[in-house]
Amino acid sequence: MVRLQREWGQRVQIEPLKGVRMVAGLDVHYGLEKAWAAVVVMTRPELTVEASYSIWSPVEAGYVSDLFVLREGPISIRVLEKMFPAPDCLLVDANGILHPRRCGLASLLGLAFDLPTVGCAKSPGRYQWTMPGPERGEWTPIELEGEVRGAALRTRAGGRPVFVSPGHRSDLDTALKLVLEMSRHRLPEPLRRAHQTAGKMHRLLG
Repeated sequence: MVRLQREWGQRVQIEPLKGVRMVAGLDVHYGLEKAWAAVVVMTRPELTVEASYSIWSPVEAGYVSDLFVLREGPISIRVLEKMFPAPDCLLVDANGILHPRRCGLASLLGLAFDLPTVGCAKSPGRYQWTMPGPERGEWTPIELEGEVRGAALRTRAGGRPVFVSPGHRSDLDTALKLVLEMSRHRLPEPLRRAHQTAGKMHRLLG
């Protein structure tokens, strides 16, 4: 997997998002032995739900730093295979190029499905960052190996930031604009709805 990440990290395309109308959010929720994955597709800018997909599977791997894909990749791929038609952009609760090999889960999924992807993580992981200003829309860059690869973005005044990074076929500027535009709460709506759906599955079926 390390070798694959190195190889695929060189294939990641950094370019502005264009013509984004349908946006999907992907999130995975864990119990002790089961994982639930959900994808919710919404329109932009209306934020109308167009489709929702969900699956569960046994937890297949533990967490390994910088190899999050081993834990979350298989179930993410299986739920994304259910999507039709493909969205114009996929938001993933994971990092994109904010990764030592420039290939976090958001980048890998973008490459695997040839989709524009954006990483929008709830936590910064092990990367150093600076708290942005208190107002909605303020952000601070996150550097890795001397390159700006992501940002801490305030989507609600005074709220906790989210951590945005380009995945594949996106760039930081347009990723930040998309996440901010689609956020009514802390998370952008497609990702928030996916998080709620996966959590509901856990509560009902866990």
